[in-house]
Amino acid sequence: MKTILIIGLNIAAGKYLPVQLKKMGYNSIILLDSNRDTCGSGDEIGLSECHIADIGDPVSVIDFLERHPDIVERADYVTSCYDDVFNLVAEVKERFNLSGPPTVFAKLSDKDFVARLVPEYSPQTTAINLSDPGLIHKLSHLDDSKAYILKLPISSGAVGNQFIDPVQGQSLIETVTKALNSSKIHEATRREWILQEAIPGRLFSFEGFVEGGKVTCLGVSKRGRLKFTEVRNSYPVDRQFSTSIHQQCRDCIQRLTWRAGFENGYFHCEFILNKDRAYLIDANMGRMCVGTFLEQAAEAHSLTAGEIAAHGLLLPLGEAVTRPCYRDPSDCPETLGIYYCLRSGGRVLGWDIPETFCNNHTKMVQPDSLVPPVGESNQAWVGMAVGQAKTLLSQMRNLRIQTEEELQAPVFL
Repeated sequence: MKTILIIGLNIAAGKYLPVQLKKMGYNSIILLDSNRDTCGSGDEIGLSECHIADIGDPVSVIDFLERHPDIVERADYVTSCYDDVFNLVAEVKERFNLSGPPTVFAKLSDKDFVARLVPEYSPQTTAINLSDPGLIHKLSHLDDSKAYILKLPISSGAVGNQFIDPVQGQSLIETVTKALNSSKIHEATRREWILQEAIPGRLFSFEGFVEGGKVTCLGVSKRGRLKFTEVRNSYPVDRQFSTSIHQQCRDCIQRLTWRAGFENGYFHCEFILNKDRAYLIDANMGRMCVGTFLEQAAEAHSLTAGEIAAHGLLLPLGEAVTRPCYRDPSDCPETLGIYYCLRSGGRVLGWDIPETFCNNHTKMVQPDSLVPPVGESNQAWVGMAVGQAKTLLSQMRNLRIQTEEELQAPVFL
């Protein structure tokens, strides 16, 4: 029986993946990050061996594995459910002589690398570091009358993102410096960042996978955000997009896979639609969407979430013997995924959930967790729910979140 070391298991996959892997004859050892993996208390994850680790600190993870050599000695593979952890996965793979995803997965987690690989499909993107002596010259080539978004090159869930709007009488470098000085990211002024042109338009994503270099698109998700927090996802909504936009996105993903040498794995490519052009803003290569998409895809394609999650994990490892029987997106019913939050943030003490609430509901934080206000990032998520739009929206009206002050209605629109 082969053993897979999983460094970081997202909440949705945590409900299904350990059970499915066990059914398929795999053992799993999971390094859970208490800062982002809140699925560790469920019965399902009890089927796996679990350890707590700060996967945001690669040095501490390597140190942990060196102090527990039995873990890597028993493991055959190492991987992750997060693309921003693929650099760590690559390091563990090499240091401990394990099999795992190709090293290109780590490269593709870098937004600057992707923008340089497919510049014809990307917004103008500039890598910056405040310590760079040539930064003033580099920024002088940018139009300071435009708006930009300041992003970490390797990150997820919009963590650290800031809008950089033009300020009268202030240079772009002054505006960027002020933004970094006020950032909540640790040592923000010493880090690498990218400055990406802010493209107004609709956010959507192409979902699918690559197998043997061939791209299979599973449909389009239409995303809804409040500032930097995603609050809803409709899937599949292919009929809402023109044939031209479909072709642009397919061409972009195909060229990206060819140029990168990406052969096997899922993708969750995020685009902004502006008029008749689609801009790739986040490639998310090597994984499927970590939120509601897993349960939405299962409902839309009449599959189990477990078989989809397992295929996503095993495909890059060369262990996917079969693939789920996906339908054509045009034959799938549309589903709605909701990520609900607290308007002003606060401490979550519990939930008041109606007895008739939907089955596909997931608590995304532990009781007594402090969450930021909606709009800051996806770290504002308190929970998520999946179902048919009309029924789910009706049920959400009766859900309440217990905070220190009062019972609050969830924010998701």
